[in-house]
Amino acid sequence: MKILTMVLSLLHIQWTMGSHCTETPIVREGVKATAPNCSLSCLDWRKLNINGVTKLSLESCRISQVINISQNSELIELNLMNNEFEQLPKNLLLNFENLKVLNVNGNPLKSIPLSIIQGVQVIFQCSCSVLKDLTENCNKAENCTQNFMENLNCNGANNFSVFNVSSFYSAECSRTNRISVYVLVPLLILGIGITICVVIKYSSKCNTNSSHSPNKRHSVSSLDHGQQRNPKSADDTYYLESDPACDIYLNEQPVYCNYTESVANPEDDVYIIPDK
Repeated sequence: MKILTMVLSLLHIQWTMGSHCTETPIVREGVKATAPNCSLSCLDWRKLNINGVTKLSLESCRISQVINISQNSELIELNLMNNEFEQLPKNLLLNFENLKVLNVNGNPLKSIPLSIIQGVQVIFQCSCSVLKDLTENCNKAENCTQNFMENLNCNGANNFSVFNVSSFYSAECSRTNRISVYVLVPLLILGIGITICVVIKYSSKCNTNSSHSPNKRHSVSSLDHGQQRNPKSADDTYYLESDPACDIYLNEQPVYCNYTESVANPEDDVYIIPDK
């Protein structure tokens, strides 16, 4: 019972620590604020003391989640560079109505809401998954044009090169799709070829076995009337066999079956001539 109580207590402590975000220390320099040496996975926005701050940098804080985002009409620039965001809150701009620049470069983002891209200047890293999502959402949206996507830029892996989104997507992401096609199609053709070869080889083998194993009746009935039989020794005597394979009532060429037992009497010989 004591062990169970201890285990439950540890689980409660772990759940409590994991469900609450720790406070982030902020260093202010006039209207700018930074969070140096921060290391947290969850950011509680309400615990930030950023009144009057217009430029906030939370760079390299390992943040993957932001909770309790409150209204802030003073913030103009927000730097979330080199964190661990996979997605951004869709209501981000609803809380930061005067935000102009959002830097999310260096995050493993899988998508960026189109509303954020259209509302502010977003600095983000070029990624095929992000660009594909943006392109598809822009094609579906009534207020998004091709001209908008052509004027949109993203950063390269070295964080210095800037690429046009449309050009990067056409050059890199389409090439990736072509490489996949060039690899998969030959493999598919090779697999089909191997399958066809195996089927042909198996069919050939079956036909060969069938041709080398004729039945007894076929061998007997296919003999030519003028074909000379193999010579037999003088001691061999041939008689009609009484089993169905040598049925005397069949309208076929007389078949002489060899008895290996005692020799029959001459008067017991039976000869049958088929009707013509």
